[in-house]
Amino acid sequence: MMHELDIRLEGLNYTVRFSRPLFEYWGRGSDLVRNVYEPLVSFGATLSKVQLATSHSNGADIMLSVNLSEDKP
Repeated sequence: MMHELDIRLEGLNYTVRFSRPLFEYWGRGSDLVRNVYEPLVSFGATLSKVQLATSHSNGADIMLSVNLSEDKP
């Protein structure tokens, strides 16, 4: 007797691109990120280039960095 295995993989990827990030949905941390991000947009900053490290033991040690280098193809 022959057995048949039928594997079906279904998925849906959906990407939304906003003209401006919706910082108001980020909670209280949005003020910090918005005030750093918005002035740097003219220098090529995108939200994907903003990194926020929150794994520190207290609020004084939070680190925010923005990569302004040009992407190389």
